[in-house]
Amino acid sequence: MMHLNAEQFEEALLDEAPHREHLAGCAQCREALAGMRALRERLRTAYEGVRAPAELAARIRRQTVGMSQQHAGQALPLTKPRRHAVRFPRVWRYASLAAAAIVLVAAGLVMQLWPAGATAAQIELAQIHQQNVAAMAAGGSNMLCGDMSAMRAFVKARTGCSPLTPCCGAGTNVECCCVQKFRGRPVGCFVLKTPKGPVSLVVVPDKVDTLGMTTSIQVDGHAARGSSAAGSNMLACGVGGYTYCAVGNVDHSQLADVMAQVVKGR
Repeated sequence: MMHLNAEQFEEALLDEAPHREHLAGCAQCREALAGMRALRERLRTAYEGVRAPAELAARIRRQTVGMSQQHAGQALPLTKPRRHAVRFPRVWRYASLAAAAIVLVAAGLVMQLWPAGATAAQIELAQIHQQNVAAMAAGGSNMLCGDMSAMRAFVKARTGCSPLTPCCGAGTNVECCCVQKFRGRPVGCFVLKTPKGPVSLVVVPDKVDTLGMTTSIQVDGHAARGSSAAGSNMLACGVGGYTYCAVGNVDHSQLADVMAQVVKGR
């Protein structure tokens, strides 16, 4: 069965009707579309709370109107033109400063909403998983599927990392791998098929405690940390000099099972 491509998923996010027949018969595409909708809704609701101070607009309006009145009727001095020099009326400069202030206030509010570091890292991991699910549904053109040793070699050639091979079983299998960007660096990803849905296993060089996950979970004697972000659950555990991040729209117990297979990997 052919799956929806990236452009068709974008269409379906706006209007499902043209692809309703395909979605009715394709569980993989339905799941991918549901994940995209969950991420979109999470981002939308997060930004709903961003509000500038109530008095900001009125204060800027008073200042700009006052400056306009102050300079109204004043003739601008004639100056000898200078090469490479551009001069604007002072009131324009004040207005541009006011606009810049609005931008800075907005940027500050966004930075409060998406703080750098820990929370941003979790959002990024969730986005990687959603991209993996969408890519799989679209045919996985940027992914390598098949032999596990070939997948490990693929990841090592592009990231320098030699990841552990999860010991699969009990309905869990490694479907494919790819390379994504995390914090601006290429990282290896494995997509696992589990009884409860797909899970992305993202292998990063960062320490677990830099990812901001606060829920402590023991996985076969290893300390792991769990969290949730952008509609996905996630679990991170340091093994062999790397941090393995299991991410998916499944519960933490399923992620712990995946992580236990990594700890037992070879």
